[in-house]
Formats: sequence, C-alpha cells, structure tokens
Amino acid sequence: MMDALESREGGRVSEVRDESSPRGSRRAPEMRLGETSIIEWMPSARALDVLREGYVHLHIVAGGNLTQGSVADARDQLSVGSAFFTRGAGLTLRTSEDCRLITVSVPSDLFPGSNGYELEGVQVVRRDSGLLPPVRAFIAQARGIDAAELSGVGRYYLERLLQEMVLALAVKVDRLAGVPRTPDAFARALMIIAAQCADPELSAASIARHLNLSLRQLERVFHDRATTIGVEVRRARVEHALALLRNPDYDALSVDQIATYSGFSNGSSLARAMRAAGHPSPSSVR
Repeated sequence: MMDALESREGGRVSEVRDESSPRGSRRAPEMRLGETSIIEWMPSARALDVLREGYVHLHIVAGGNLTQGSVADARDQLSVGSAFFTRGAGLTLRTSEDCRLITVSVPSDLFPGSNGYELEGVQVVRRDSGLLPPVRAFIAQARGIDAAELSGVGRYYLERLLQEMVLALAVKVDRLAGVPRTPDAFARALMIIAAQCADPELSAASIARHLNLSLRQLERVFHDRATTIGVEVRRARVEHALALLRNPDYDALSVDQIATYSGFSNGSSLARAMRAAGHPSPSSVR
C-alpha cells in the first residue's frame, strides 16, 4: 500500500501519493519563505523526490543514516547530525528505513555557477566544521516558527538569514572539504558577495580577508576578469533588490526598505543603480 506524502501550500496541508516508490516517502509540512524552503521528510531508497531543479539543497540527517549513492567513495555512512549539499534533482541515495532529512532549499542563482562554481553530486560538510552546529541549531529553531504570523520584514530577515547560512556553509565546503572542480578566487569572491550583498559594511577589504588574499591580489583577480569588486557588489545588490521587488511576499515593504535590505542607503540610490544597470525604476518593477 502506498504511503501518503504531506505538503503544505498557503497554510493548508494537502495529501498526495508517491506512486513511483514501493514504500513511498513521508514528507512533513513544508515551510516556505519567498524562494527558500525547509522541509523534514523521509526519502525512499530511490530518488530525492522533493528536490527541484534550479535550487541548491542543504540536507541535515535528522534520523537513521544513508550512503551517498552517486559518489565514488561511498564507504562512509552519513549519520544523525551529518550534512551535505546537492544541486537540482534526480540524485540517488541509499538510506535506512528510518532515515529522515531536514532539507533547506535556496535558489541556485544565489550561487555564481556561471562564473566557475559548479556543485556536483553530493558534497559533504565536514563534521568538525565550526559553522555546522550553529546552522543546525538555527534551522531547528526556524522550523518552529509559524511563517504566516511573521510580518513582511520578519519573513525577509528569516529568509535572508537562512540563505546566508547556506551560502556560508557552502563556502566552507569548498575551502575545507575539497569540492570537485575547486572554484578559483574569483568564483569564491562572488559567493561571498552573493551571501553578504545586503550588508552595507561589505567591502573589498573584508572579502579579501575572507579569502586570505591581499586587497591588491583580489583587485588583480577581478581585473583579469574585466570587472571590479565594486561593480560585482552593485550587481549583486541590484539583483537582490529586483528579487524582492518581484516577490509578492514582500509587497508590504516600501522601496526604501527594500533598498536598505539590499545594501543601499535609500530608495534613490537603488533607483540610480537600477537605471545604470539598464532596469526600470523600482516602482515600475512591482
């Protein structure tokens, strides 16, 4: 008999069936914050059926264990507390019957894959990573929040914190765990910019410190790509503001608020940056 899957849309829980798996997967209600989601679910022995193309997924093992079916060296099992990244859909894993995953999904376009960073297969987060425990704890707390009761500002900050944590952990995976096709300094710098573009204190010097480069070295890296650090920071901020302006979840935010949450000083500076990038005015985008 097929197991039921549960999903939540707009605060209502609906029941669907997984007819592709002999024993199916039971999914907990999903928490959505704009383009970011958190779900606790039990994968089948076949595929990660809850995953969508166009997203990067951080998975935390909440129960049971699993083996990475798509990685050559799959001798080690991932047990409770382990975490790993996947991109898109269609990944096969071997799991125990009681395996439970908590999955945080964020849009792939937050990751500068087109500029050299490619997340392939399963990328495991090292258990001794100093970032992993606080990220796990924050995700656990976030799952207890009723998103429907949050204000537009509250939803924005919660979504942004989740995205920044996922991006920061991905940078750690790259630096410490040996991602295949290790990205160069330019791609890693773009990842930091994507994660921190909303921070008005983000600077070329802080990016260089994070990468263990001198400011002159980092500037040379960007010069070799025919761009500058400032140009890429402004580009990331404009793209972030556009995403907020186009998302109906944030209709309650004013243009000035969106500008501030995107790293600009006010709505006028956002409008100038959008015009320089060839976009219409903020009010026209909505």
